[in-house]
Amino acid sequence: MEPKPPQKKRKSAQRQKPGVIAFWWIIKIFGVVASGILIALAWRTLTSPTARVIFRNMRKAHDLIRQETNAPGARELRKACTNVMMLSATARETEREERHQILKASDPPPDATLIVCQAALFVAAPTCDDLARTYVDAAHPDFPFRIRVNVAFDPKSGCSADYDSSGMPAPKRAK
Repeated sequence: MEPKPPQKKRKSAQRQKPGVIAFWWIIKIFGVVASGILIALAWRTLTSPTARVIFRNMRKAHDLIRQETNAPGARELRKACTNVMMLSATARETEREERHQILKASDPPPDATLIVCQAALFVAAPTCDDLARTYVDAAHPDFPFRIRVNVAFDPKSGCSADYDSSGMPAPKRAK
């Protein structure tokens, strides 16, 4: 039998200087305490009544946008616009009432569906009249609607107009 090769000596914790060991233990304890404090603060913040209201409103806004992007006529309008969002008068009224309850704000009640078209910057933006004809042909609305066309990064271009349910321009309102 061959003799075993000599084993290398390992540095054990007992051979390290006590100051080094104490320093590493202090760092570990500080990390655990700091992590615990951060977790407690995050939990306290995320479960506060204000956070619950914010998360509930974010969820409602997400559901509303998902529902309104699949509204009748949205697919046809998306052919002319990069992004299309349609907000019905009832959805806007519900949102206004909730905002009034939270902020005690008073907005005039919405009376028409709002259709927002976001056009790309280097593509010819559709006119409000073209979008109104497309929307009336696709969705056959029985309510007035408002169309707003925005061009990305160009706030001066675009249009905004009110239409009746047949797609004819509505008379201008007196302010």
